[in-house]
Amino acid sequence: MQTPGIYTLGAGGSGAQGLIIITYTPLSAPSITTNSASSISPSGATLSGSITATGGANATQSGFAYSTNSALSTGVSTSTLGSQSGTATFTQSLSGLSPSTTYYYRAYAANSGGTGYGSILNFTTAAGLPTVATNAAYLINGYGATLSGTITAIGAGNATQSGFAYSTDPTLTSGVSTSTLGAQSGTATFSQMIAGLTPAITYYYRAYATNSGGTGYGSIASFTTPALNSTSTRIIRLVGGVRLLGHVRLL
Repeated sequence: MQTPGIYTLGAGGSGAQGLIIITYTPLSAPSITTNSASSISPSGATLSGSITATGGANATQSGFAYSTNSALSTGVSTSTLGSQSGTATFTQSLSGLSPSTTYYYRAYAANSGGTGYGSILNFTTAAGLPTVATNAAYLINGYGATLSGTITAIGAGNATQSGFAYSTDPTLTSGVSTSTLGAQSGTATFSQMIAGLTPAITYYYRAYATNSGGTGYGSIASFTTPALNSTSTRIIRLVGGVRLLGHVRLL
């Protein structure tokens, strides 16, 4: 490959006769700028890059490399967007990302002179799921209790659904009953009275809330319904002159 410059070949005759001037400019890799990401959501973003100088030939391939590794040395995903004509800006929409996660990326483009890379930039995906706390149950009796939960951070937006899952299974994997209390605005505490429980049984439960980013769950908590008191009280009642006998069990 020749060095760029002016060459005189076959000089002959007098003056400028026979003077041949050849200027040779070799191809080089494109010059690339990595632009700021946009449209950032809990699970996606749009990347942007620009070819600021072609290097003497159009790009035959372009795209982005991205990863959660700040040096882009491990776990790298690479996209291929194809050729670009002249100086151009190209973009790509990413999906399937994790909420509240920092991603690092850079643009690239290649021609017959090599591959040019932009600088490494980063963005952080938005918070996704609501953060939910399961509160202590209260007003517990032999047949019912009131469950309570709190949305401590809304994540991607207000909850469109909320409620509780409860069961006698400590892992809440079988025999689960699920309530639906509807939407919640911002950070909020919600509660629900449940009935039809059995005395002297331990129940496990947790709160949940759902928004556009998904469903967040509180930790599993428990309570035990009290056993019935064995003491009976005898009731004597006169109805229409007839004495009726009965018993009630005290809780």
